[in-house]
Amino acid sequence: CSVVALALTSTLVAAPQRPRPSTLIDSAALLHDLKVLSADDMQGRQVETPGGEKARKYVIQRFIESGIKPLGTSYEAPFTFSARARGGAPPVERHGVNVVGRIDGSQVPRHYIVVSAHYDHLGLRGDTIFDGADDNASGTAGLFAVAKYFSAHTPANSLIVVAFDGEEDGEWGSKSFVKQPPVELSLIDIDLN
Repeated sequence: CSVVALALTSTLVAAPQRPRPSTLIDSAALLHDLKVLSADDMQGRQVETPGGEKARKYVIQRFIESGIKPLGTSYEAPFTFSARARGGAPPVERHGVNVVGRIDGSQVPRHYIVVSAHYDHLGLRGDTIFDGADDNASGTAGLFAVAKYFSAHTPANSLIVVAFDGEEDGEWGSKSFVKQPPVELSLIDIDLN
């Protein structure tokens, strides 16, 4: 859904020259990223778990390969939140890490369009792995496809590309992004999630 929305709106943000539709998205790469992110060895990508860390490393690798540059000195934007504990115990402090990067625009570089998805999911529940292919490995794979396109076809506005963490536990990654944005909120025109 994210890829379709951005492809449809690319006329609003892309430079005047547009490629033929067959060159918009690399469907084989998109499917590969989806399979990697939703594989059992990612352990459901729950925040603050080895599977979540493995997914984050993959997201950073794919950001680099897709032409996304860090927004600052690192792709990682750590945050802390309090989450409900199971069984009525008091809330516990948790730690998440958003992955944030940029693609510079050609005409309005100081105004940003945020393109986002979340890379975390439910993780393990007993012996069951919640792989989360559609929630939201597909959206995260879409980020890479969109970024690769706009790295080759410079957008008019700059893009901030964000893979949120901690969304399944209460949208903590996106709340942290808004609370401590990498640029002034007034410079962000829209978020396509």
